[in-house]
Amino acid sequence: MEIISPNSIGNQIAGLIARSNEKFYAVTAWIDLSNWINIIRELKLARDRGVIIKFYFRDIKEQDFHILLKLGIELYQVKRLHTKFYLNEKEIIVSSMNFIEASDLYSIDIGLHYKDSDTYNKFYHYFLKYINGQNSDYIDFLVDHKNSLKDLQNYLSDRFTDSTINSTETYLFSKDLIPIFHVFIMPNEISLKFPAKNPSQDKIIELTNKLKSLIKNEIRTKEQSEEYNYCTWDINTMGNSTTDFVNIISHLRHINSSSLPSHPTL
Repeated sequence: MEIISPNSIGNQIAGLIARSNEKFYAVTAWIDLSNWINIIRELKLARDRGVIIKFYFRDIKEQDFHILLKLGIELYQVKRLHTKFYLNEKEIIVSSMNFIEASDLYSIDIGLHYKDSDTYNKFYHYFLKYINGQNSDYIDFLVDHKNSLKDLQNYLSDRFTDSTINSTETYLFSKDLIPIFHVFIMPNEISLKFPAKNPSQDKIIELTNKLKSLIKNEIRTKEQSEEYNYCTWDINTMGNSTTDFVNIISHLRHINSSSLPSHPTL
């Protein structure tokens, strides 16, 4: 067993993909690899070698869905998934890290790399019992996605007539749906962007607490970094109906507009 240090896990996973001859499976709650050049390259090379590639995840963004689907990767959704490991036919990397490039660059994660057959077989048995099969649903919502997004836009526009909700191919967008945020809406996620650059830690904590007090959905905070000067909050809406979307947004509209800076830098 080898311990993989932070900021090296992505390279180790890329190597695992490069050494695969039969299969590569990624089990990860969340995915964000659309700009992860070396991972995308290794996945493509593996597919060209005839490797069977499967991704098991809790949630996926539309952009990643398109990229992985184009590569011919099988995609499976697993409710309540929080396990993270990556395997080929001989090796497995178990990690605290989701398959997210920013996590590989900035987060303090750990990875455990196993090559012995006994340990590999134990983890693979776990995979078959808890991840594969009846716990995972093969997804193919590409055809329905645009229609569902348009339906959601119409539904929200009818109920929030004081707001402008714009549509792209992959998400809805509004600057005035929720007073102090720019809002990005996808079928499985609502993303809130605070429109001022480099908000203070006190401001982030204040807004995070307010959001958690208003809704019960899972919320992930993404604070600003050297490459991105804004703070966003991603609200998991997997399995929520259009009525649920209305209820969530209605609650969020109660956030005090005094939290917005007088002259935000957009």
